[in-house]
Amino acid sequence: MNCGSSLQATILSFLVCAAALAQNPAASVTVDANANRRPIDPRVYGIAYGATAQLSDLNVPLNRYGGNNTSRYNWQLNADNRGQDWYFESIPETSSTPGERGNTFISQTQAAASGGKGSAKLNWTDNSTNETGFQIERAPSGSTSFVLVGTVGANVNAFTHSVSRGNYLYRVRAFNASSVSAYSNTVSVRVR
Repeated sequence: MNCGSSLQATILSFLVCAAALAQNPAASVTVDANANRRPIDPRVYGIAYGATAQLSDLNVPLNRYGGNNTSRYNWQLNADNRGQDWYFESIPETSSTPGERGNTFISQTQAAASGGKGSAKLNWTDNSTNETGFQIERAPSGSTSFVLVGTVGANVNAFTHSVSRGNYLYRVRAFNASSVSAYSNTVSVRVR
């Protein structure tokens, strides 16, 4: 066996690769996050095992208990860490009181939720034929003082309103350049 020629071949291969790398400029990669994709609502996210302070600071709509806490997904960049995500994590119960861990999780999540924001999602049937759009109005539950909270264009039959948690009344009406329709029925919405 001739170890000298094997070593020479390895060194020669290394030098050829190093020369090829030196000649190639750095690659530039761009990503169009909107290409061939549907937009994702920014309110659809959450964390795993979040403490009260984290949940309040981030105003997350979901606190997950179970799975593992390394799951990551960035909807704006369509990036995730699938290679690190698949394992089971069993967290030992440190209390002698049965169910205390679950009760603590629930109370932390509820404490963070007080005063937070949520979403009211409205859908209606478009019965008009000549609308320019729809006006969406809201009032606190038990009140008749409605205020305009948004408008959508013609043939749109849904609206999502980011609002503090609570109970609200919503109503919708069509409009065009010369008139407005009667209001829809009033719907009661509880935002948690």
